[in-house]
Amino acid sequence: MRAVKFDGKQVVLDSRAAEPVAGPGEALVRTTRLSIGPLDLAVMRGMTNFRGTLGREFVGLVESVNPLPGREDHAKWVGRRVTAQASVPCGSCDRCRGGLSLH
Repeated sequence: MRAVKFDGKQVVLDSRAAEPVAGPGEALVRTTRLSIGPLDLAVMRGMTNFRGTLGREFVGLVESVNPLPGREDHAKWVGRRVTAQASVPCGSCDRCRGGLSLH
């Protein structure tokens, strides 16, 4: 697998990155497009101490699903185009309570 990573000094293409494995209740998504966004740029400019894989904003196709026990609806996701929320809302601030958790 390939991954775009930041090693602390430069952005590198790691062509030997480990294949991901979906844990219980997770899906394995084949990335078709990704974005290098503001947080990634801050990392590359040395504004954080992050080291690792860049491109947390992406679109892809669900390759497989590792369902939770008792969930039989997982197969409907395989082959579907999906995107992911890049951050997890807190659920308690004014914006989250007002229905604007994505802002």
